[in-house]
Amino acid sequence: MLKKVGTVVILAITTVLSASATRALAEPAWDQHYNYPPHPTGRTGIEKVFGKPCTLNARLNSLGWRAADDGKTYIIRYHKRLGGTDSSNLHPDVRMHHYMGDLDPQVRRGIWGYNCRKKRGGSEYSTHAYGIAVDINSAYEHLGHYHCHTVTTAIGKVWQGHGWRWGNTWGDCMHFQYASGY
Repeated sequence: MLKKVGTVVILAITTVLSASATRALAEPAWDQHYNYPPHPTGRTGIEKVFGKPCTLNARLNSLGWRAADDGKTYIIRYHKRLGGTDSSNLHPDVRMHHYMGDLDPQVRRGIWGYNCRKKRGGSEYSTHAYGIAVDINSAYEHLGHYHCHTVTTAIGKVWQGHGWRWGNTWGDCMHFQYASGY
């Protein structure tokens, strides 16, 4: 009887170790998922998590991203809670997925982040003004198109896998934002 119990315990430990090893293989060491901020909904939620628009915190971090088509390195600014020492979200997690997953050749000119501006045709601030939005391939993707020309599903899944909403559902294929309902 003790022998069987010991076998069951060994099988249970082996199963737990096997599950941990599978998880470790699925998530590379650089994909840290460290200290991601809560995912806000609506303007009130955004301001509760990230503060007011057009502040120093909204543009505190920066990241160089080289466009594959023109070779230019675009400097995108973004909120301090999405990278740097406060979090691993945009950099290194999202950025490294692009690099390590061979998606960088698909990222083309027009890579933008923080911009203190209002929504197009509106009076409310854009998610870019909060430093929680990034546009990629903006020279190729035009607002109002529901069919993405250069931003692939593989790219969209990387961003979505890290809590970002993809603008393809509202006709803005180039746009990713770390908020919903706004």
